[in-house]
Amino acid sequence: MATISWGKPKILIAAAGKGIGETTFDFFLLPTPAEDSTNLTGTQGDKTEATIEGGEAEATKYKAATFELTMNVRMAIDGTNYRYLPDPLYSSEGLADHSEYTKSNVAVVLIPDEEAAPGFFCPDCTVSIMESYTAADGAMWEITLAPNASGTVKAVQFGQYYAVEGTSTNEGKFKIASGVRGTT
Repeated sequence: MATISWGKPKILIAAAGKGIGETTFDFFLLPTPAEDSTNLTGTQGDKTEATIEGGEAEATKYKAATFELTMNVRMAIDGTNYRYLPDPLYSSEGLADHSEYTKSNVAVVLIPDEEAAPGFFCPDCTVSIMESYTAADGAMWEITLAPNASGTVKAVQFGQYYAVEGTSTNEGKFKIASGVRGTT
């Protein structure tokens, strides 16, 4: 039976530039998004054709595809504390009161419910967060992450990833490894 990447994913966020396999615990777990709101969509790049007389294509090429990762996270109260998004999503000025979203970039990794299934890693994503409210869903953060390619690094890197939780000195933080847990 095939291992499929569906179900409840773990989504981890770090400052842009943090990588897979590093020994530091720099990734934070994002609160679980609302059901069926997590989507990575790709848009095919523009098509260019070199046509000859009669309209036939002599050659065809496509520009690179672009991607967008979207999800909705409910604002909520956990016990007596408000739920917050991970610190890398806030500007340095906003860390004290969590009122300012970053205008810069983050790294993100999505680990499917079944860790042996393919997930993806985006080392550099531009962040956009909007707040919304509906009677059906309540208050939400609508999070959009636009993966960016840089040099020879792909914007979205599919593979098998897993998270290793930190110890008491770095509680709530994770490091990310690739491959199936226990085999690398």
